[in-house]
Amino acid sequence: ENQYERVNHVDQKVLACMKGTYEKCYHLFDNYTMDDTIAEENTKEEASEAKKFLNAVMKTKVMTIARSYINHSRKHRGKNQLSQKAFMKTVAKAWFGQFDTRYAKSVSGFEHTFIGEKSQGKLKGYHFWLKYLIDDSKSNHDGEDQIDFDYQADKGNNPHYIAIKFLRDDDTNDDLNESDGEIDDFSENEELDGNAWTDDEEEEENDVEDRFQSDPEPKLSKGISSFMVGSSPEATMALGMVLMEIARQSNAHRSHNNNGVSAKVFGDVFQFFCFVGGRGRQNIKTVYPQLFS
Repeated sequence: ENQYERVNHVDQKVLACMKGTYEKCYHLFDNYTMDDTIAEENTKEEASEAKKFLNAVMKTKVMTIARSYINHSRKHRGKNQLSQKAFMKTVAKAWFGQFDTRYAKSVSGFEHTFIGEKSQGKLKGYHFWLKYLIDDSKSNHDGEDQIDFDYQADKGNNPHYIAIKFLRDDDTNDDLNESDGEIDDFSENEELDGNAWTDDEEEEENDVEDRFQSDPEPKLSKGISSFMVGSSPEATMALGMVLMEIARQSNAHRSHNNNGVSAKVFGDVFQFFCFVGGRGRQNIKTVYPQLFS
């Protein structure tokens, strides 16, 4: 049994009884324009769905642990402690705040990491196992299998991790809803300053991606997508917040280099990466794992 087969049945049960944060996360999958050159047209309904999801995430144990760690770190850095309300706003901005880069519009960490984006004819981001599982079935919003598996890039030794190359249908049914309201803390309305990250720093993922050429429409090529199989939405979001704080401890968030944070998970050593952008680099751009050992 290879990793590709494993992810497709590791939790068909999740689809059958998807509740809580999984269910609320699923409702966000069709809220974004796949083409990153097209600005998002955010609606009140989409904002409401995002807030419901965030409210559910903030009540989870892993986010409580993340806030505790961050406050402990902030204390040592001479910063004020974050109340639950303040932390929620920080998380909202980090994951849902939208900002522009030199070539992309209205990008956000949530869209890039959990859903993926079409960029220069390729699929970028896409580091959430459940999104892959749903897209590789008929349980997605289009009701069609959108994934053509190419090959497995990892060695298959860890059942909780997968790195694969695949093709995905080019979603031409972009978000065409008219914008009918602000999204409060979920959008970045200020213009970027001169220090904001630009395309040169965007998507510093596996270098192997650049070796693959994009396939003709209507398929998008994803060079290498890596994710932890079975990881919850809140676990990924909490990890991103902790990684941002670790980077701030050494001012690494101001550098173009990110060597990741090493951690032993399920018996193997992983590198977990987090890249940031936006004004003051308060927005997450991507979070993903890489098997180190």
